[in-house]
This record gives sequence, C-alpha cells and structure tokens, in this order.
Amino acid sequence: MTHQKWCIVQHKSYKVVLNKYPELRGHLTQFDFDGVYGNALAGCYALQGKIVAHGAFKNFDDLVKNYADDVSLKFHPLGTDHNSLIVHELGHALDGYMTKQGMFGGKITAYGDIRSAVEVRKQVDIIQQ
Repeated sequence: MTHQKWCIVQHKSYKVVLNKYPELRGHLTQFDFDGVYGNALAGCYALQGKIVAHGAFKNFDDLVKNYADDVSLKFHPLGTDHNSLIVHELGHALDGYMTKQGMFGGKITAYGDIRSAVEVRKQVDIIQQ
C-alpha cells in the first residue's frame, strides 16, 4: 500500500471514531503496519490503544477488492468498506479505554487479568433479559 493511501485510510478511520468518542484522544497511542500473518487484516492491543495492520494491507487495491468481495459473501456487514477495518479495531481500543476507566465494572488486576467493560456489559444485558 502506498504511504499516501495508507495515511488516508488511517485518517478517515480515526476521524470517524474520535468525532464520536473525543475522550479517546491520548489513548490511541500507536498505529503500525507489520505486514505479517499472510492475508490477516488487523489487530488491536486494546489496553495500549495500539492498532496493527497485517499482511492484507500490503496492497491497497487488493485490500479494497477483497473487502468488497467479503461484503458480497456476507463475511463483513453490508454498507461497510475497507475503511471499516480500522474503525472495527478502534472499537477494541474503546473497550480497552473503558476497561481502564473501570466503566461497566471493567477491571485490571496487578496480575494483568482483565474483566473487559464490553464483556461485563454483555453479561448485564443477558441477565436483564
């Protein structure tokens, strides 16, 4: 992927998330491309706010085409595009931020055990049904 196209995808994705959750400014610490894991898409170190794009991001045109193909096969939701990949990972960073803030009962122990805010919220919703 060319540097310019890479920056556009990154900028659009961050803009979408930070406009909705401005409190994440300062938590989203790093965005890297490691190019590994074959055609794997991306990952997030949620508590660090670090996003890593993997091998699928090596070729921008292939990424766009493959994502569109995945949407047509219903692997990714209708109405999303390749920009949604990073937005999705930023959702994990939001969970990490909420967990660090102790929201919804999110917890981090001295041993690193995590009780994710999103997981706690899901459990509460199930109990309330």
